[in-house]
Amino acid sequence: MLTKEFSALQAAAIELDWHQLADAPDDTRAARLTAWALIAERRGLRYALSTPDGHLAPGHGPAHLHQCLTRLALAGNRDG
Repeated sequence: MLTKEFSALQAAAIELDWHQLADAPDDTRAARLTAWALIAERRGLRYALSTPDGHLAPGHGPAHLHQCLTRLALAGNRDG
């Protein structure tokens, strides 16, 4: 039973969503989501990211973090 509960927790993913921070300027949204992605990565959690450029599926690890940070850097520097 305990193994099943632990597996269910491991399968869950955090959704980091640009659009949920609509009241903040783009650079603030990017900074906040970057911090949350770094925390999730450090804790070994799976996380997904939604930005104006689309959605990255849940994942973790250096490659996934790099994709997320690249998207956030671009989204935080958008004009307008």
